[in-house]
Amino acid sequence: MKTTKPQFKILINAYNVKSYGIKNYTKQLIVNLLKQYPEISVCLITSNANHSFFQNIENCSLICLPSRIKVYLKFFSIQKLLRNFSIVHSVGNYGFIFCPIPQVITIHDTYEKVCPERFSLFKRIVQSFLIKNSIKNAHGIITNSKNTLNDVKKYYPIGDKKISAIYLGTQFSINGKKTKEEIIERIECGSYIFVGTLEPGKNLRLLLEAIAIQSKKNRNVSLKIIGAYGWNQKEIYTLSSKLGIESNVSFMGKINDDELIHEYKNARALVLPSNYEGFGLPVIEAMACGCPVIAANNSSIPEAGGQFALYFDNKDVNQLIEKMDFLDSHKEQVVQMVFGGYVHASNFKWEKTASETFKFYKTAALMCSNYFQETI
Repeated sequence: MKTTKPQFKILINAYNVKSYGIKNYTKQLIVNLLKQYPEISVCLITSNANHSFFQNIENCSLICLPSRIKVYLKFFSIQKLLRNFSIVHSVGNYGFIFCPIPQVITIHDTYEKVCPERFSLFKRIVQSFLIKNSIKNAHGIITNSKNTLNDVKKYYPIGDKKISAIYLGTQFSINGKKTKEEIIERIECGSYIFVGTLEPGKNLRLLLEAIAIQSKKNRNVSLKIIGAYGWNQKEIYTLSSKLGIESNVSFMGKINDDELIHEYKNARALVLPSNYEGFGLPVIEAMACGCPVIAANNSSIPEAGGQFALYFDNKDVNQLIEKMDFLDSHKEQVVQMVFGGYVHASNFKWEKTASETFKFYKTAALMCSNYFQETI
């Protein structure tokens, strides 16, 4: 039987992707695009360092590029490669500055503008240059939240470029919901958890200070810090000792999805004290697993949490402590918040992310109508 040649050829550019969050976004996007749209083909450009993460995606061809210098030397051959596709989606905040086909870029955050203190002057200049010129040569821009969309418009000249906020999803199941009694038991006996890369913007010092204060009222209070080490956070490992809470704090490092689901389901609450988030996916993951959420009231975090999280000013440790105490003093309200969180989290699915992204591809490609008609 003769097979139909795919009509729409998508090239995903993940060459510059380093963080686990963006790698997982890329993987889930590809898997769900291929599942929903049999008429497409997907090819992924990645680095040698990320080959093992992406190599088992079914029906997705893989191109591994060498070091950045060698990539620059292969400029003309890469430009020729791009012409074999209908569209390229650069998923790591910036993409090809010179691109002969329609290009969509996903900008996950604007850290370099909102939190410039996190980066050296050189890195801020380079990052801003790459994003600005990628936008200039893109036919469409995707962000993970409306807050990030507004930040992109504020800090970068996008002109009449099409831009859209497409929320992330979670692959965590919301089957097997907790009972009221189980939720109350975890509030009384579980540990607080933090989930994310350990780096200055996560504001872990404030969380450790809150645990130190809480430990004076309850010696059994505990915190599990889950996530890989990022940068400039060596002091966090010693701060718990300085605060006298080394026995209350566990650094678990990076764990797999099954282990993370277990931690969410058995936690007292997720605490996310970040200074800034492009979306705040741990909030949705926690809600999907029936875990109460205490989160900073800034950036895109309220978009992720809706009315089903407890928010605080992340510059005020006393506000965080008040929300921690709220779990004990208002258990019935917290139970209802968790039940509402289950429903809220069900709106964030990778299938929906993929379908909205594919529609965006078509619209962005039509903005380059002559090329689009030739390729399909």
